[in-house]
Amino acid sequence: MKKSSTVTFSSLLLASSLFITACNEDSNTENVAELAQYSQQGKTYLDQSQFKAAINSANNAIVLYPKHQDGFVILAKVYNKLGQSNQALDVLNRYQGDKDADFYLLLLESYQRTKKVISARKLIEQESDLLSTKGDSFKLLQAKLLLLEDKPDQALSMFTELQTEPGFESEGFIGEARIAAGTNDKEAALSLLKKAMLTEPKNTEALMLKGFLLLEKGEIEQAESTLSFALSELPSSDIFTPERINILKALTSILTSQGRSSEALLYSRILSDEFPTATTINEYYVSAQEYYKRKQLGEAKEALHKILELDPKNKKASTMLGVILYTEGDVTGAEKYLTGMIDPEVNTPQLTQIYAMTQLKLNQSSDVLNILDGVIEYEERLDTLTLYAIAAIGEKQFDKADVAIQRIKNLFPNSPKLTLLESSYLNEKSPGEDQAVLDLLSAGLAKNSTDLSLQTAYLKKLLEMKQIEEADRFIKNEAEKPGDAVGTRLLIANYYLYRQQYALAEQSFNQIIKASDDVQGYYGLAQSKQLQQDWLSAFTYYNQIIDLYPEQVKAYYGAVISVQQQRQDPLKIEERLSAKHNPSVLALVLADYQYQKKQFADADKMIKKAINLPVDLVDKGDTLQQQISNQRIIAAIRSKDYTSARELTLAQLQLTPTQPLFLMRLAAIETLSGQFTEADKVLKQIEAMLPDNPQVGVLKAQLSLAQKDDATAEQLLSDEWNKQNNDQVAVELYKVYQRTDKAKAEAFLSQWLVASPASLYANLNSGMALQRKGDNKAAISAYEKVLSVAPNELTSLNNAAWLYALDNDPKAEALAARAYQIDPNNPAILDTYGWILYQAGKKEEAKPLIKKALELLPDDEEVQKHWAAVSE
Repeated sequence: MKKSSTVTFSSLLLASSLFITACNEDSNTENVAELAQYSQQGKTYLDQSQFKAAINSANNAIVLYPKHQDGFVILAKVYNKLGQSNQALDVLNRYQGDKDADFYLLLLESYQRTKKVISARKLIEQESDLLSTKGDSFKLLQAKLLLLEDKPDQALSMFTELQTEPGFESEGFIGEARIAAGTNDKEAALSLLKKAMLTEPKNTEALMLKGFLLLEKGEIEQAESTLSFALSELPSSDIFTPERINILKALTSILTSQGRSSEALLYSRILSDEFPTATTINEYYVSAQEYYKRKQLGEAKEALHKILELDPKNKKASTMLGVILYTEGDVTGAEKYLTGMIDPEVNTPQLTQIYAMTQLKLNQSSDVLNILDGVIEYEERLDTLTLYAIAAIGEKQFDKADVAIQRIKNLFPNSPKLTLLESSYLNEKSPGEDQAVLDLLSAGLAKNSTDLSLQTAYLKKLLEMKQIEEADRFIKNEAEKPGDAVGTRLLIANYYLYRQQYALAEQSFNQIIKASDDVQGYYGLAQSKQLQQDWLSAFTYYNQIIDLYPEQVKAYYGAVISVQQQRQDPLKIEERLSAKHNPSVLALVLADYQYQKKQFADADKMIKKAINLPVDLVDKGDTLQQQISNQRIIAAIRSKDYTSARELTLAQLQLTPTQPLFLMRLAAIETLSGQFTEADKVLKQIEAMLPDNPQVGVLKAQLSLAQKDDATAEQLLSDEWNKQNNDQVAVELYKVYQRTDKAKAEAFLSQWLVASPASLYANLNSGMALQRKGDNKAAISAYEKVLSVAPNELTSLNNAAWLYALDNDPKAEALAARAYQIDPNNPAILDTYGWILYQAGKKEEAKPLIKKALELLPDDEEVQKHWAAVSE
């Protein structure tokens, strides 16, 4: 009975399994049928150039069947047709399932279309067996890749073979025609295209190439006829393809040149209707290029910003803006616009190198490795290999550094950069091996004795190792060698300055002037006189530079400093300068001098005289003008003169209408003056310009606070803090909590310190909170942390000085003195410093300080007590 039961159970289990399997088979069959339906729809729509519908079908297939390649393949083909092959690559690389030869062929085509030759070659190496099954289709792509690699002879061989293969004859002739066109043999190219069209009369690629070649030959009417025929043969589509766009642009240009403006306007309108902002964007970009060529960088940046307002993802505008900012020294701004725009496979080496140098300057070596990791094994450019090696050494990823250095050894065995990299590598990997590093540099110099970088590195290492006598010998030997290389001569002269051997330094600078009349020689002589405190002679040399080079702004700064040191008024310097001086450059420098002395109203008058600045100083002048204006506005706000603050801000906005800083100032002024409706209008304008800027949230919160709406302010700031841990937001949120909920304030301060342990403001507020609790030791620690980052932060200096004084620590007086030097009119600082001096027995020094503090704070009880003590 037991056995029979088991048999019955086993039979039931088997039956169930069979039933489940049958159900699954039916389900799989149904799934396959549904997938096939979507795939067939997508292919049909693609063949009919109904791209939107094809995209929709492909996306449905991807969502429902992510483990099948069909949807991914159709979507990638659509993107390739639309000239968006980077998106095609994104789609194909997203697919993680099984892949067949068709998939890899499409991936290879996408690499070829995006000119990613290295990725294409890697794919061929990895999947050569599968790709080989695609026969002539694979051969055609290989030939196109050879053209990209500038290997026309090998490409020609493949194209010639294809000319005899059924279905590929026209492709073979077109490929050979492109090679002929590349050598400027237009007649041969046209003859080959004629053969292509005998095989396939309506081949639009051949027609387009023929049309453009005829246009280059000046055969306008034939070009128009050919391109018009090509346009008529393109299938109608719901999204314009690159072929249609290029033909329409060419026909517009042809018709315009023939004076057939009404017909040209027809094609132009077709393009404008399809791409409403394209014409505007193109005009801005052309303007930006022209401004850049003329070194009008401010105007170039403005044009590029306008493009990014219309098209925030415009790669050309972002890239050009990043390059401009890099050349101006704004590496943070450059990084913002270049990030995500650089692909070392397709960008110019210079652009890749600018991005890499930007990341290195921002101490983001890992980003350099990330962007170059995929290409470094194929990289053949010395500068790119060098940057990668520097980044790898900086990240202590010595295995990656080994790869780059080995490639440099193979490709550039005699390069001085190889020696510098090897010495840097050894220095980082084996600290303390100073002699080995020095030996490496010495061996490098033996091979490249005139290389300035090696000379500098060798000298620097000698000084690090305190081998002064050897450094002296090295410089003496270099000085005695024949040759007038300015770099080496400057190295020698500056070494003599370092050693305070001024006569030898000046002799070397004079040799530079005699040999090459290089301005650096004159600057060296001026610097030598400055170091010797001979300010009259220093002025003479700076004036000489101005006489020879009237636009050398650095010389004007030197002249102003020299006059100051002679205890004379720099504002009267003009009468002492060369008659050849540039009045606008002088006005710029004097305005900066007044700005540094916080004479903002005078600085504003002076900068208005800098009306004819050289092109390369225009941006500096604009920046200084804005800084002066900003400080005047801040001063008016602090004195609660909101009418003047508003007038100043509106005047500045007439000059820089899209400058967010001044719009923010205006929003703050309207809030503080109770003009809440106006403040709200301005904030909406700023928010449209800077949707993700945390400062917008801060300003909106301040408006809510002014309207006594603490809850909304708290919510706005809390939301901003949760989006990004920004210090400005944290400062305002902490203030709100301090006023409304002390427990929340304390909890938030702890959270802030965890999120931003190095934050100056978090540690400053922590110090003050600890001081209020009476935990003076911890408070001092917090203040010292602030001062390690910002040594002139007044609150930390003053409070730390006071707390040290409570323990009779001698550090108190030094910190208080520093605070006083920075702000001698601050009553809290005057009182602290005076009281510390008094406690140290320096009553006479203390008395005038506390007296002044009392004059500024007559009602402060603590200051009154201190004055009573010191005046006894």
